[in-house]
Amino acid sequence: MPEQNIALELADVEFRRRGRVILTKVNLKINKGEKWVLFGPNGIGKSSLVQMMSTRGFPSEGTVDILGNRLGKVDVFSYRNRIGLSSAELSRAFPPQEDPLDAIVTALTATTYTDEDYAKARSLMREFGIEYLEGKMMFKLSEGERTRVLICRALMADPDLLILDEPTTGLDLGGREIALRALSRVGAEQSDRAVVLVTHRLEEIPQGFDHVAIMGRITGSEA
Repeated sequence: MPEQNIALELADVEFRRRGRVILTKVNLKINKGEKWVLFGPNGIGKSSLVQMMSTRGFPSEGTVDILGNRLGKVDVFSYRNRIGLSSAELSRAFPPQEDPLDAIVTALTATTYTDEDYAKARSLMREFGIEYLEGKMMFKLSEGERTRVLICRALMADPDLLILDEPTTGLDLGGREIALRALSRVGAEQSDRAVVLVTHRLEEIPQGFDHVAIMGRITGSEA
């Protein structure tokens, strides 16, 4: 059974796709309240790992424990709402005509949304410098704008586990500085929320992220 203080633990994880080993010998333990950077070059298997950490993929071998639930043993929909995810793959799931404000608010598991909910979403948009996107449509956004919308959505429900997959992708210099300042505030939080920031750019690590896991290749495989 996973320990109560652990937010995320991967033990001897291997992932194969069509017989090809994508990840192997992955071991990682993240406690509640810790801020981690998961670093590795493109093509190393980071996206496959994000899929598992966010309950959207399963290991071929090994175990993944997320917020006290073992992946594959518990219905993922019973705890997925406790995980905030920002990723390029998730961005493709939104209807093209959707208002970015609605894309953020709907992170909440509710049938109706209050004025307070929309106020919080607008506050997050201001924090990440995208308040001007309200009333636009998702398909008209730039890659950097979509990235920031997804970060706001990931934060909207105050998740217990926050996973940010390449959060500066597509951002120009100004947008990157705004995003990094806002993410530094996430890093400075004093709470039980565990945060995992996935990147291939060590120079773009926000302040407050003081744990680093480095993915590397082992004898021709990826881990």
